[in-house]
Amino acid sequence: MSADSGTAAPNISDASRSPASAERKPSIALIIATACGLGYIPIAPGTWGSLGGILLYFAVQVAFPPTYFPGLRKSFEVPGWSAAWVGIPITVVIAALGVWSATAVARFWNVSDPQRVVIDEVSGQLLTYLLALAPLNWKYLLLGFI
Repeated sequence: MSADSGTAAPNISDASRSPASAERKPSIALIIATACGLGYIPIAPGTWGSLGGILLYFAVQVAFPPTYFPGLRKSFEVPGWSAAWVGIPITVVIAALGVWSATAVARFWNVSDPQRVVIDEVSGQLLTYLLALAPLNWKYLLLGFI
């Protein structure tokens, strides 16, 4: 605004102090922290986050099927580490992104432990199945889920 109109130009520092512009919405952090929106499901968001972790584990196992150690009898077969070589780095990356995004979202929402943040459940499910070298069997997946 010009000085001729009788109103002064707005002070930029005043605009930056308004609540709406004080902090930008962390969109990427919200997507990660809520596990692509699973945390917004109103009933049992943590359970939905855990199911998201199971789906991610399933996807990793299908994309990189485990190999079996040679020379073992059929009844003593244990999965080899081929799926773990891919799954462990994915779990570490998800955990690291989860810490970053959960911190940013908690700060944005001004809540210490938001219920909608479910990336920890996703990471926990991945860790559970990877450390157990669980095969893709509904019994193992259900046991890890419980």
